[in-house]
Amino acid sequence: GIKTIRIYDISIDNQEDVQRIKDIFRKVYEKYGIRVLIGNWAGLYSNMDLKDTRARVRAIVKVQVNAMKLIDTYSHEPWILGWQVGNENNYYVEGGIFSQKNNLNLSLSEYYRFMDEVAGAMRDILGFYRQRQIIILGNGDLTSEEATYISQMRNIDALGINFYGDENRLIELLKLVEEKIDKGVFITEMGFPATREAEQVAQVEYLIKIALASYDNAAGRIGKDNVLMAFIHEATDQEWKAVDTGIPHEAHFGVLGKLSEKEIQKLFFQIERKNQMIPKTSSSVDLTLAAWSFLEIKDYQSTLA
Repeated sequence: GIKTIRIYDISIDNQEDVQRIKDIFRKVYEKYGIRVLIGNWAGLYSNMDLKDTRARVRAIVKVQVNAMKLIDTYSHEPWILGWQVGNENNYYVEGGIFSQKNNLNLSLSEYYRFMDEVAGAMRDILGFYRQRQIIILGNGDLTSEEATYISQMRNIDALGINFYGDENRLIELLKLVEEKIDKGVFITEMGFPATREAEQVAQVEYLIKIALASYDNAAGRIGKDNVLMAFIHEATDQEWKAVDTGIPHEAHFGVLGKLSEKEIQKLFFQIERKNQMIPKTSSSVDLTLAAWSFLEIKDYQSTLA
């Protein structure tokens, strides 16, 4: 089943909210073993001036302080998986697909240096607390030029990619990461909007295709061997997004309460059964246990398909 959830932002200033959040996620972790990847906007939507030298220094300090406070507040929690820096911020730099909003007035190379500095501040405080938690960069898709700059970043452990293409495009991206960046990949978003029944069928088909492609290229498997985790976007529909973006389908990526909920559950079960058939080591005990797991499955062909 689901092992991790991703959240885009989290309270750090309101202590009542902070305690409530901790209580909720502690219960979820204790009951279901679910961990959380916490996001940090890293200056996005803040309209900070990152071009002027003095203003840029102040802005960097402000973003770094916020990121450090985030880790100071939550890093000791048992449910923490790690931290994501940014969410498609690369779309908002000069020349980016949302550059007309121009919330980050930086060139592409300046932007990735800035994000590395933010990640570095987070890494410093994690080191101070002796915490070994991952830091990933949240990127929207990936170009060859972006991959070159990301390869020069020294403070991230993996690359997160928000992905909405087909299986062939996914393989292209994973190959690009393999060749230029050589880090693990988190598919931090994959989704398909759906309201009517026909759209829900299409949503199921898309999510299963991309989930299986991600699994086939997961670390330790035969494919590109670099996918570490994949997140479905998203749990529930959010009507406010249609108003905020002016795009109606943006509100309907949710999967709970739709056909996708049960079909994804079935897929996870099949994947877990496959994993049971993979011996953990080459020892005689593990090989025997894996063989028994295989023999316990009645429908061999559908399981292995």
